[in-house]
Amino acid sequence: MSIEQKQFESMEAFRTFNQAITTVRLYPAKSPQVTSAIEKAYQTLKSCARKFTEISYSNTAVGSLLCGAEMPAELGAEFEAFIIFRHLQLLDLKHVVFKPAFDRNLFNNIISVFTSRKDEISREGGGRPFVDGLGLKQFFPDYYQGAVDEQRTPETSSDLLQLSKSVPDGVLGYLIREHGRDELLAKSRKIFPSNERATEVVLAGIARILDHLSAFYLDDKRVLSISFTRFIENCETLLIEETREVVAHAVADSLIDKLSKQLMVLLLVQDYPAGLGDNLFHLFVTKMADERFRETIVLLRDLSTRLKQQKAANAAQAKLFSAALDKLLATSKGKQFLGREKAQSLLESGEEGRREKRVDAGVKALLSGNTETFNNDEFVLGLPSALDKMIKSGGSEDVLRVVELLTKEIHLRNDNDKQRLIHCLVLIAEQLIANDLWDLLDEMSGNLLSWIEEFDTADSLYEKGVTILQALMTYGWYNDKCQNADQILNTFHKIRSGSLNKSPPCIAIIGRVQDRTYDRELFESFLDAYLFTPKDSLEGKRLPMMGRSAGSFLVDRLLVEQKTSNRLNIIDLLAEMGSIALPVVIERIQEPMPWFGKRNLVTLTTRIGGPEHVQMILPLLKHDDIRVQREAFVCIHSISGDHRKKALLQCLNICSEAMRCDVVKAMRPYSDSECAQHLSVLLTDQEHYSEENRQPLVLEILEVLSRSSSIEGKNALTAFLSNKKKKANRNLSEIAWKTASAGLKQLETVIGSQDSTAHSVPQTEPKAEMFERSSPASQAREKVAAVQLPQDYSELPGADQV
Repeated sequence: MSIEQKQFESMEAFRTFNQAITTVRLYPAKSPQVTSAIEKAYQTLKSCARKFTEISYSNTAVGSLLCGAEMPAELGAEFEAFIIFRHLQLLDLKHVVFKPAFDRNLFNNIISVFTSRKDEISREGGGRPFVDGLGLKQFFPDYYQGAVDEQRTPETSSDLLQLSKSVPDGVLGYLIREHGRDELLAKSRKIFPSNERATEVVLAGIARILDHLSAFYLDDKRVLSISFTRFIENCETLLIEETREVVAHAVADSLIDKLSKQLMVLLLVQDYPAGLGDNLFHLFVTKMADERFRETIVLLRDLSTRLKQQKAANAAQAKLFSAALDKLLATSKGKQFLGREKAQSLLESGEEGRREKRVDAGVKALLSGNTETFNNDEFVLGLPSALDKMIKSGGSEDVLRVVELLTKEIHLRNDNDKQRLIHCLVLIAEQLIANDLWDLLDEMSGNLLSWIEEFDTADSLYEKGVTILQALMTYGWYNDKCQNADQILNTFHKIRSGSLNKSPPCIAIIGRVQDRTYDRELFESFLDAYLFTPKDSLEGKRLPMMGRSAGSFLVDRLLVEQKTSNRLNIIDLLAEMGSIALPVVIERIQEPMPWFGKRNLVTLTTRIGGPEHVQMILPLLKHDDIRVQREAFVCIHSISGDHRKKALLQCLNICSEAMRCDVVKAMRPYSDSECAQHLSVLLTDQEHYSEENRQPLVLEILEVLSRSSSIEGKNALTAFLSNKKKKANRNLSEIAWKTASAGLKQLETVIGSQDSTAHSVPQTEPKAEMFERSSPASQAREKVAAVQLPQDYSELPGADQV
C-alpha cells in the first residue's frame, strides 16, 4: 500500500478523533452526542491502527509528518486547524502515536489529555509529566523517528515494483498461479533463456508477492504465501541448469541492497522449494553483512517472543517466526553468530562476577570502618545488589550497619557526591521494601526526606524517592509509627502548597504519587476519628494533606452522609484542601444525584471555587429543587468576584421565575445602562409572571432601573407607566406605579444634570449618596419591605433557607 493511501486513511481517522474532542468540549459528559462521538473515534482509530500497526502525527523542525512522511500542504493546513494540533502545542508535545494495543480506558485517558485545561496541565508540571502521570507515554513519545516501524513494513521497495512493470502482467500472473492460461507458458519460455530477463521476472514476482504480504504483516493474518513457493517452483522449471546459479546470485544481490530488514524477515520466513529456492535462501544468508544478519536475528527473536505472549491470537505466526529463526541459526553464519554471542555473554558474565567480588570486598572494608570505599563509583553502583544478597543470606545486622554508615556519610558530602549516594540509598530502599524490612527502611527515612526537601531535580530517581516515602508513611500509620509518617506528610504538604519552594515538576511528582494512592480503609479510620472529635483530632489535620484521592473519598462520603453536623465537618475538610479537591468536585457535580448531594457540592464550591467556576454552577439555577437553585445563586454571587455583574446578567437569563427577584435585587450596586437594557426586557414580560412572584419582582426591577442613571432606564420606566391602564396590569398595586413615577423623575433629574455638566465645568462633583438618600424610588420600595443592601453573600435573599 502506498504512503499516500496510508496518509489518506490516517487523516480520516484523525478527523474523526478531532470531531470527538470537539463534541466532548461542547456537550455534557453523559450526553448521547458525546457517547456516540467517542465510540466512533475509538472504532475508527482502532481499525486504522490495526491496519497499519500504528498511525502517527509529528510536528518537527522540517514540518508536519503524518505516518512518518511529509504531509501534503492541504492536509497540513487542515491538521493545523484541528483542536488536537493546538492542544499538542499547549502541552508542548511533538508527537502523538496510536498503536492497536489500547482499550477504552486508555482511550478515555487520551480524550482527557485533549480536553484538559491549562491550569490542570500546569498543576502537573507541564505536558510531559501530565501525560506520563496518566500512563500515556507510549502515545506521546519524546522521540519518534517517523521511519517504518520495527515490526511492520507497509510497502515494498519502489525500485522492485517498478521492475514488475517491465514484465508482462500475464506472465507474472501465470507464474504466480493467479490464473491458469497455459498459452502463456510458451511466452514465459522465451524469456528465461536470457539471464537478465529471467532475473527481472524473478525479482518482479517476489516484489509483487511481498507487496501483497506486507498489507497483512502482523495484522492477525497470514505472512506465509503459497504463491511464493509456487512461483519459485515454476521459475525453477523454466530455468536451465547453467543459468540458475547466475540468476540466483543476481536476485540475491538486488534484494539485499533494496529490502529493509523488515521485508527481509518477511522474505526469509517463506517456504523455499528445492533447487532455485535453496539457492536463493543460501545466498540471502551468505551475502548478508554480519551486522545486517544480527539485526535480522534480533528482529525475529522479538517478533517470536511478542507473538508467543499473545498466545492463541497469533500462535501460527509465532511458530512460523520461531521456525525461521531456528533455520537461520542452523546455517554456518548462524552458528558463527551464536558462537560470538556466547563468547560475549561469557565475557560479560565473567566481568560481572569479578565486579561482584570487588563490591563484596568493599563491603567488608566498609564494615571495618573504611568509608573511603564510598569514593568508588563501581562500589556505590553495586552496593544495592550486594546488600540484597546479604539480606537473602540472613545478614540483616550487617545491612543495618552499612545503611547507618551510608546515611552518616551522606551528611558529610557535598551536593554532587550526596546525589550519587542518595541514588544508591534509593535503590537500597527498594530492596528493603521488596524484602519487607521496614525497620531498616525507617532508619534511612530522614535522609530521604531531607533530600526530597533540598534537591530540585524532577527525574525518575526523585519520583522513586517520593514513592518510597509514601509507602513508608502508609506503613507507619498502620504500625503505630505515626510520628515519622506525619513528618513525611507535612513535608509533602509544604511542597504541594508552595510553602516550601520547589519547581513545578517536583510539585507535580509529589502530587502524582499522592493522588494515585487510594487507601479507603485508612481514609475511613481517619475520618471516623475526626468526626468523633472534630476540633482536637489529629486525623482531621491529616486528611486535607493526603491529596486528591483523599478528596475523592471525602466527596463520596459527603454525598451519602445523613448527619448535618458531619456533612458540615466534611465540607470544612474539603475546603481546607482547596484547589486539590476542586477537580473531584468539578467531576462529580456534573453527575446525577439527590438534591441534597448537589447542594452540598455547590456549598463546597462556594468555599473553594473562583470566577472560572461560575459557568459550571450556572446550569444549576434551573435545577428541579429550589434549594439547589438558591445555593447555586449564593455560590455564583460569592465566587464571581470582580466579574459579578457579568455573572448576574447571565443568571438573569438562566434562572427560574422563583429566583429572578433575588437576582435583580443583587444587581442594585451594579445598575447601569447595560443592566437597564436587560431589565427593560424583563419589565416588559412581567405581565406573564405568576401573581405570587410578579409584584416583588416588578418593585425590584423598578428600584434597579431608578439607580441606573441611564437613558435605557428612563425609556423603560416611561414605557411601563404608559401601560398602566392595560388589563394585564390592573393587579399591580398602586405602590408599583408610584415607585415607577418617582424613579422616572429621579432619572430625569440625573440625566438633565449630566446634560448640563457636558456644557459647563462643575464646581463640585455631585455625591452619589445624595441621590440615594433622597431617592423617591427607594422610599417607596422601603414601604414594601425594609431590606438593606447585602454586605456579603450570606445576606442575600434566600440564603437563610439554604
